[in-house]
Amino acid sequence: MVADNSADKIDAEMLLDAKQLLGDAADKLTALGMHSATYTELQKQNLIEYIPNARGEVDFPSYMKYRIIIDDGVPAAGGVYTTYLFASGSIARGEGVPPTLTPTATDRDEAMSTDYLFNRRAFVLHPRGVSWQGAPVGVTPSNAELAVGTNWKRVSELKNMGIVKLMHTIK
Repeated sequence: MVADNSADKIDAEMLLDAKQLLGDAADKLTALGMHSATYTELQKQNLIEYIPNARGEVDFPSYMKYRIIIDDGVPAAGGVYTTYLFASGSIARGEGVPPTLTPTATDRDEAMSTDYLFNRRAFVLHPRGVSWQGAPVGVTPSNAELAVGTNWKRVSELKNMGIVKLMHTIK
């Protein structure tokens, strides 16, 4: 789901409205992924709480009990920032072998008496509730191919996917 407030400065009310897009499934949200500039803006608004770890050191930032993940890889272009709200388990990890690769191969350097064993695997992280339906140009999809929405098919209800994209400004 997308909450497009790209003309408005992020604030507590905006985050609550974005959470509400999941309706009764909103209580499954556990984390926020945001750009460091968004994090700093929320700090300025005094909206960030800090939870002490087991040693009593305060090092876990949170907002409304949501764990905050700070990453400057989160989209920020033209003054519009993106913050993601995540439910636990909304991102899946997969492992496999692309069909065009030989999964296991061996080789031997007889002069050195060395045997080689090659294992080829592909690892992928993807949002639950969608399925890849594109046809990659190479062995595996490129980042550019992964970014094309038509290469993906939604296979579950939006509110069950557990991800909300919030677009906003910080000034």
